[in-house]
Parts: sequence; structure tokens; C-alpha cells
Amino acid sequence: MREAEIGDYARARDLISRAQHLTHDQNVLTLTALVMVQIGDFAKGRILAGKLDKQYPSNTFIQKYWLPVIGAVAELRQNQGAKAVSLLSAVEPLDSAAPDEFPTGTLYPAYVRGRAYLVLGDGRKAEAEFQKLVDHRGLVLNFPLGALARLGQARAYVCSHDFLRAHDAYLDFLQLWKDADPDLPIFKQAKTEYAALR
Repeated sequence: MREAEIGDYARARDLISRAQHLTHDQNVLTLTALVMVQIGDFAKGRILAGKLDKQYPSNTFIQKYWLPVIGAVAELRQNQGAKAVSLLSAVEPLDSAAPDEFPTGTLYPAYVRGRAYLVLGDGRKAEAEFQKLVDHRGLVLNFPLGALARLGQARAYVCSHDFLRAHDAYLDFLQLWKDADPDLPIFKQAKTEYAALR
């Protein structure tokens, strides 16, 4: 999932393939479905989501957290922000939950909701969702979404035409990732966006 979020789809696909050779348990199935829709393999992602729905009909995290999130990510990848927000509205009470797939809470639904509001052009609501991750650094720890939320905030400020705050948010993100591999897709994109802002 980390590799998919930063745009390294080939590595994400490779890691998923390795995981599937080890086990087909609920965690691997869940994250495989999520990664597949994140990297644009909607057919496989939907098949896996259907399998999750069928195999775990009474599992609260699958039904009330993961399936809506997987659906929302699929909608986002197709620029359907309103559908993504709609799918995520019921997940909000579970935003800070720590599903079995992660050692801590990640606030992943809030992050995806923020991205959906960006697609809709609502910078104010997007910024509020990303702020949840910034405000709860102790919850997200070193999970990449904590840093990516700062990039999301920068984009939200641009969307709201608040260029001074956007400048500062881009600088925060770039400072956090100053030692990142320079060829990471999301890092390169952030530097390009920041340069365009200046």
C-alpha cells in the first residue's frame, strides 16, 4: 500500500505478488484489493472486494471500513470525487480505528476523503480532512500518510487560492522528504507543483 500511495506501482504489484505466494488470508486479500484499485486494476480489485464481501459478511472492518474505502479509492482513480465522498461518509466514525492490517491507526479514510474533496475542488473541506492526520501524528507515526497529508494540505490551499499557506505546506512536505529517493513519483510531482507555485 505504501508503494501504491507514492506512485511506485510496479513495486506495489511485485510486493502484492510476493504476499499472495505466502498466504491468502484476510489481510493480504484486503490490501491486495486496495492496491489493485489504487494502481488502476479495477477489474481485479472489484473481484477481490466481492470475495471479501462474500467471505466476511459479518466482519465490521471489512463491511464498514475496507469495502467503502476500496470503493472510494476506485472512484477517485476515475475522478469521481462525489461518489468517493458518498462511500466514505459512513466510514467517518471509524476513521481513527486501527484495522488488523496495520499496527496503528492510519486515518486512511480521512486521507482518501481529503483526496476526494480535492477532486471536487473543495479546498476547505480537503484541508480539514488532511488536518486530521497532521493533528494526530502520534496515531499515524511514521506511516507515509502523515507526510502525504501535508502535501494534500498544500494542494488544498492551492485549490482555495491561499498561495502563501500552500507555499509553506509544500515546504513542510519537501523538508520532511528531503532525503527521499529523488525519483519517487509523488516526490517529483510535489517538487514540480511547488516550482510552478513559485
